[in-house]
Amino acid sequence: MNSYIKNRNRLVNLFDNCSKIIRNRNEYDKNQNQLALKLSNLSLKLREEEHCEDTVSWLYSRFETILDIQKRLKDKSLSTATIELLDKIVDEGEKVYKKEMSARDSVRNSKEYLVLQKENTEKEISTLESDLSVLKGKDKVDNREILQMTARLSALKSALEILNKKIAQKENAEDEAKELKKKLNPMSSNIGEMLQDLQSEKKRLVVMFNVYIALIVVVVAVLIFWETTLINNLYADFPPKNWAKCIILYLPIPLSAGLLWAFIYQMNRAQRQLVRFAERIHQIKYKDSLLQTSMELYSDGRKNEEHVAQLIDNIMMHEPSDDEAKSLTEEEKEKSPLSIPFENIIELIKAFGHK
Repeated sequence: MNSYIKNRNRLVNLFDNCSKIIRNRNEYDKNQNQLALKLSNLSLKLREEEHCEDTVSWLYSRFETILDIQKRLKDKSLSTATIELLDKIVDEGEKVYKKEMSARDSVRNSKEYLVLQKENTEKEISTLESDLSVLKGKDKVDNREILQMTARLSALKSALEILNKKIAQKENAEDEAKELKKKLNPMSSNIGEMLQDLQSEKKRLVVMFNVYIALIVVVVAVLIFWETTLINNLYADFPPKNWAKCIILYLPIPLSAGLLWAFIYQMNRAQRQLVRFAERIHQIKYKDSLLQTSMELYSDGRKNEEHVAQLIDNIMMHEPSDDEAKSLTEEEKEKSPLSIPFENIIELIKAFGHK
């Protein structure tokens, strides 16, 4: 038997012995009862879990300390510090075990984990068979130990068969998922092209938005510079007594106000379009991720195909039609506080031109 199994069995026996000693004490109180339960639970977890190397390694590094505590548990005058020390070791061991199991659960059903578990089981079977043959070759044979090792060997071989079946199922599921991905390749390529177009259009809108911000800053700066220059160079005394001389100061203001209004309107329009593009990109990525996840959601390939087909039907049902897109555009124009009636302005210009 390899060192891991030996160390695990030693810890299991040690915890069971400590639990029995605590329960058989005369002054058996509530705290000791809780500690005995903790010892039994941790012993059961170590016994049932085939591979918990980190936990066994951490606990076995404190084996001598626990062994010394076991001796002190038999004393009539048991100190509170001894109980607290053992309780602390058990609690820390539980934390290490939970951390190891939570990290393993994320990959427990993966093919790589199953293959690793298979290799460890095969090594354990090989070691157990060699130990069993050595034990049978001795002059004095311990039949009880042989029966235990034989039972253990039979259990490991059964576990190995189950692992082989799981690995075969994983391989079949991977092959079926690959076939399903091939069927969805045209759709995935269209999604990629659509995302590229949307991303490039989004970049163009971002550039446009930044350009309008820069133009607003330029207009404000030019206006301030223009007004300041006029006041400093043309007027010795400001404000002048003749109001007509101030007209030149007011002329740039309506032009600047018009430019600012147009730039702000275009900024708001670009911002609304950016929001819609961001929502659209998010929806496409979300739907694509749903499709990718659904391809390997079940171990049965047929269920995955049915689930993907149902998901595609739902996506197509909830896609906005052309009429809905037109209504959204018209609604956006109505809600826009800075919408400019360009068509009405063009009609008025034509009317005045004919006159």
